[in-house]
Parts: sequence; structure tokens; C-alpha cells
Amino acid sequence: MSDVSNLNWLKDVGIPIATFVLGFLVRMFIPTRKERFDIKAHQAKISADLLTERQEAYRRFTKALRALSLREKRKQDDLEELRSAYWDLREAADLYFAKIDMIASYIRRGDIDMRSAKQDHYDDLVRTAKKALPRYYEVIHQIAAKHNLPQSDRLDESTCRNLRLLMRESLDRDGYRDLLRTWGLEERPLE
Repeated sequence: MSDVSNLNWLKDVGIPIATFVLGFLVRMFIPTRKERFDIKAHQAKISADLLTERQEAYRRFTKALRALSLREKRKQDDLEELRSAYWDLREAADLYFAKIDMIASYIRRGDIDMRSAKQDHYDDLVRTAKKALPRYYEVIHQIAAKHNLPQSDRLDESTCRNLRLLMRESLDRDGYRDLLRTWGLEERPLE
């Protein structure tokens, strides 16, 4: 009779408790359809906000680049105007490349879903990594050397670290090697 009462207790008390605990655990780790939709919507909003910020930073960067180019082409010897344009460009470039690096960080962490990342950011990130970033450092060093301006910034492993790591994760091995060569870095084993 004791076996029957244990079986009844298990059926009447144990199974409902186990079902409740199991349901609670499943509910904690598996989001509902609405929660998944809300997560995707939040990620899409983050992507759109970052796209807007990146475009504004790029606009400011290109405006500063044009201003420095115009100042440099003038034949006047107003070094103070050139120096001001140089520092404006450096500030705009720092902001733009910081935005690029931040977007790469968001993509790597999964804060932007891959569909939005590929649609809104990925091509520009690759283009920036392969062309804009190395070219910027090359130009800024040429201008600094030509006009005797400070040139402390260098393209190295700490520059846009998240962008470099995203490129390592995204590009094939040869593409990543080419990127490292373009940046003037040596290939090292994965960290």
C-alpha cells in the first residue's frame, strides 16, 4: 500500500511541481515569438541608429578632408589656417573611425543581427578597412611631414581593433593577410 500512496503522491504532487519547474526553466531560456520579434526590432533600430551616426561622421570627415585639401592647395603661407584644418581633420577622422570600430564591435557581440549588418554596414566596413583607413594614415603622414605638423597617430594593432578582428572573422585567410599587409602588420596566430 505504501508503494501505491507514493505513486499517488508522485502523480498528485511531484509531476505538477516538476512540470512547473521545467516550464519555468524553458520559459527563461527560450524566448517567445513576440520576444524574438522584439529582439530583432531592437537590433534593427540599433543598426539604423548606428548607420545614421556613421553617415554623419563620414560627412563631417569628408568635409574636413576637403577643407584641408583646399587649405593645402592655396599658395598662401598661412600655416595657422592649415594647422587648424589639419586638427579638424584629425578630430573628424577619430570620430568616424571610432564609429566604424563601434559598429564592428556591435556586430561581433551580436547586438546587430547579421541581416542588418550585411545590408547596412558590412560593405562599408570592408571598404574602410581595406582602403579608407590605410589611405587616411598615409595622407595624414604626408601632410604632417610636408608642413612639419605633429604625426603621432599610427596605423597599428590598436587602431580600430574591433574592425580588424571582424575582418579576421569575416574575410578568408588570403583576404585577411592582404588586409594586414595593407595595414603594415604581421600575421600572428589567433589570440
